[in-house]
Parts: sequence; C-alpha cells; structure tokens
Amino acid sequence: MKLPQGLTVASSSQFTSPLVCKLQKSFYGLKQVSRQWYAELSQALCTRGYTHSLNDYSLVIKRSESSTVFLVVYVDDIILTGDDPKEINALKMFLDDLFKVKDLGLLNYFLGIELLYVDSGVLLHQRKFVSELVVEYGCSDASAVSSPFELCVKLKSDVGVLLPNPDSYRSLVGKLNFLTHTRPDLCFVVQHLSQFLKTPRLPHMTVALHVL
Repeated sequence: MKLPQGLTVASSSQFTSPLVCKLQKSFYGLKQVSRQWYAELSQALCTRGYTHSLNDYSLVIKRSESSTVFLVVYVDDIILTGDDPKEINALKMFLDDLFKVKDLGLLNYFLGIELLYVDSGVLLHQRKFVSELVVEYGCSDASAVSSPFELCVKLKSDVGVLLPNPDSYRSLVGKLNFLTHTRPDLCFVVQHLSQFLKTPRLPHMTVALHVL
C-alpha cells in the first residue's frame, strides 16, 4: 500500500522504528469498505424510521398507517419504490445531501435483469444476457426446442467421454443457474446438471447446450 496523494511525512531515517499511518476513514478498494458503507447507510436510514427486514437485510422498509416504502440495497445500487411519492422524494433528497447519489429514474436494468413495463404489470427478463450467452457458446444458429430437458435422457456420472476443459461446463451451468431468476422452468434441469460439476462429461455438456 502506498501513501495517499497529498499526505507527506518526514523522512523515515529520523525514526527508530517504521512509520505506520492510521486511516481515519475507509478507502475504496479496502476489504472492510463494503461493511463500513453498509453501516453508514443503515444508520442514516434508521434516523428516518426505516428498519431492516428480518428475512433479508438488504431490504429496508418504512411503514406508516397509510403507506409503505421499500429499499433494496446492493452495495451502492439502490432500488426505491412504494406508494408514498412524497416520502420517496424526501428520501432521495436526504440521501443526496449525505452521499451525493445519482437518480437514474425509472428502473429498467438491475444486476443483469431487465424490466419491461406492460399493461398487466412488470415483466422481468434477461434477454441481453441470453443473447450474449448464445453467441459465447456458438449456439446462434441452433433451433428452438419445446422443453429444456428431454425425458428420455438419463445422465450418469461415469458414462461418456470426460471433457478436456471442465471449466467451460462449470461456467455454463453457473450462468444457467443465474437465468433461473427469470426462468424458473429451468430449475430442475440446472439442479440436475449441477450434480456433475466435479467430473463433467460430453453427455452433460450436450444437455447443458440443449438447455441454452
């Protein structure tokens, strides 16, 4: 670690022991920064009457007799919603005064998930992620299938040729698992494919590509 720009100290030759600088605040990039930021944000929200959900501490809630406001916090990205526009606007101003936040407007994209607003509600999808995945694994010209997993297929841990690059299979299964956020119909087959991560074989990769 180097001394931050602007900090000057006397020559170390004047001292009998090495110099140690004590940080008065967290710097971006240090391992404890995320914890410090979480504590700082939580304390600020608590002063406005917000409380953490007991089921998920990334969810912060403020309830009154007539309204409810929700915050979902992921590091320094925040989703803010509720049925009290006055409180929402006041909270935005409050956070901006403390942390200089940027209001990006209506939510359209968050953590790889896209949002499409339709008459019946909000549609969550990962079209961009899927498109990139299809290109990455060379499936752009593949035909669509009616089911992510064919019933006649029986996968076993000791049948088939071992993959020369097992990391490719593990990576694909991990990405398919991420897709289950918006495609719950993939949950069964992805869970099944996850059983063969240690020594994946050609039949396992074939099914994974079939899912894609």
